[in-house]
Amino acid sequence: MNGLLQRLQTIQQAHGWSSRQMAGRLGITHSYWIMLCQGKRQPGRKLFVGVVKSFPELAEPAIDYLRGL
Repeated sequence: MNGLLQRLQTIQQAHGWSSRQMAGRLGITHSYWIMLCQGKRQPGRKLFVGVVKSFPELAEPAIDYLRGL
């Protein structure tokens, strides 16, 4: 997940989005996004659905992560 999370953070920074904006794009709460970035929460279904919907170019890394569970 680390690689996928890093890619999402890179996208966020490249677009100049706040953490609230990024969470909104992913369809998750702001607090959940912050906890993911801090390593305090594990990714869940909502995050993966949000990644596939909002960032289809990251669908393959997201699916690879799910296969490893």
